Amino acid sequence: VVPIAGNMLATDLGISLEDRRRLQREVDTVIHCAADIRLEAGIKELLQANYEGTRQLLRLCCSFSNLASSVHVSSAYVDMNATKCSLVKEAIYPLQYGDKLIDDYELVQELLSLPSHTANSRTEGLMKGWNFPNNYTLSKHLTEYMVADYHRNCKLPICIVRPTLISSVARDPYPGYTGNYAGHVGATLAFMAGLFSSADASNYKGGNVWDVIPADVVVADILAAAAAVGAGIASSCIVTKTEDGRLPGTSYTSSKPGSSRNGSNHGRPGRTSNTTIS
Repeated sequence: VVPIAGNMLATDLGISLEDRRRLQREVDTVIHCAADIRLEAGIKELLQANYEGTRQLLRLCCSFSNLASSVHVSSAYVDMNATKCSLVKEAIYPLQYGDKLIDDYELVQELLSLPSHTANSRTEGLMKGWNFPNNYTLSKHLTEYMVADYHRNCKLPICIVRPTLISSVARDPYPGYTGNYAGHVGATLAFMAGLFSSADASNYKGGNVWDVIPADVVVADILAAAAAVGAGIASSCIVTKTEDGRLPGTSYTSSKPGSSRNGSNHGRPGRTSNTTIS
C-alpha cells in the first residue's frame, strides 16, 4: 500500500501532478468512501465534500488508462424522503419541482454560490418540500445523481453501495471493536449517559430500530461489489417511471471502460431525462 497526500476539499483533490500521473497509469480499481458524515453541518460544507469532492474524483477516474472497477459508498438513508414504510428500490429517485426534474449540478452550484446563511435557509425550504430530515442525506442524495451521470457520459464502470449505520466490527481484532466515536457509536454512548433528555428523542421510542451493520461486513460487501463490476457480472438495474411519477435511474450499474473515456468533456456531466440508464 502506497499512501499519497490528498484532500477532498482542495482543487484537484490536492494531489500532486506526479501522483496524478502515477494513478492514471497504475490504478485499476477505485473505492470512494470519503465523506463528511455530520448530519447537521452547513449545506455548503457538505456539498463541497460529498458532491464536489466526489465529482473531482470521478473526473480524475475518467482519465485512468486501466480502470476496470469503481465503487461509490453512499448511504441507505439517501431516500429518507420517501413515504414511511414505502419500498425503496435499488434505484436513484430524482427530485422534482412540480413536474420538472431538478438539475443536480445547477442546484449544487447555486447553493455553493450563496452566503452560508442564505444557502442554509434555502436548503431548509427545499428539505421541507422534499421531506429530507437533514443536510447530510440531501447531499448524498444529490451526489448519487452525479455518479449516475458519470456512468452514462464517461462510461465509468461503477456501482453504488448503500450501507446503513456502520458499527463496530464483528470479528478481527475482536467482536465489538471500534476505533472512534463516529456515527451511532457516539450516539449510543450519549444515550447510555442520559444525554438525550427529551422524551421525544427518537432513541426513546420503542418502535424505532437502529439499523446497524458491522464495519467488516460493509468492507466485504464493497470488495465483492468492486470485484463483480470488474468481472462484468454485476447486472444493470434498469427501471422505468414509478407509479407516483418519479423518474428512477439506476443504483447498481456496470460496464467495461469505453474508448471515449478521456475526461475531456466531463467537468460537468450532461443531464438527460431518459427513463432508464443502461
